Amino acid sequence: WDGDGWRAIAGADGIDARRVRGVVCGDADALVVGELSLAARIRATGGVATWSGAAPDITHLAAHIDPDGAATLVGERTDHRGGASPTHATVVLATESSAPRIVDVARYARLRSVARVGPRTLIACGDAGALVAIVDGAIAQSAVAAAVDLNAIAALPDGSAVVAGKGGYVFQVWADLRFRLEAIQTTRDLWAVAIGPDGTAWAAGEQARILRRGASGWVRVGADIPGAGTIVALWAGPLRMLAICDDGAVLEGALR
Repeated sequence: WDGDGWRAIAGADGIDARRVRGVVCGDADALVVGELSLAARIRATGGVATWSGAAPDITHLAAHIDPDGAATLVGERTDHRGGASPTHATVVLATESSAPRIVDVARYARLRSVARVGPRTLIACGDAGALVAIVDGAIAQSAVAAAVDLNAIAALPDGSAVVAGKGGYVFQVWADLRFRLEAIQTTRDLWAVAIGPDGTAWAAGEQARILRRGASGWVRVGADIPGAGTIVALWAGPLRMLAICDDGAVLEGALR
């Protein structure tokens, strides 16, 4: 998206769009993740590099890219044990030049989002309120924060993070998985969070609803858009905000 429309990325023809479940932007490059262990890096300088697959029964749903190029991918894996859930959660540690390392998290069905909150620690969130702390590439701690699916997490400048999920559920969480619920002016499902350059947190979801985090909680901004879809990706810059909906619509607005 260049402000006027979508344009094709050179070299990305080999990525099967039917397998894509998410696109994660790093400081410069982007990582496309999805079904059948899809992980493809799109370089800002041009070109696409597909990483070796972790396992064909893994679906990556989200990822975090570090400045050195290493990535932590989270998602789900087909559970062949015949348990109550057809899948269990996975964490995959990967680089472009080495074989991926898979960490299964059998107690949860799937992880949907991940963010780095410290030099050694990441936090992932997922279905049925799952929270998982990843320290030095290992699962250090897990907890259940709610009875709802948690869809998105983003790191705050102070080393904590904000998590958003279904039913307008939103809270702040720390590296030791302590969390604190926050007031919010919606009960709609939330699917995306973003942190602006000034540290302000934003959340968005159903009916293209966007909310801004303040001292007293999360406040709705902007008017409802009739017929609008669900915002599934959100970006906040110094002067403007960009939101992408599940129906392909792109919403762009100025920040005041």
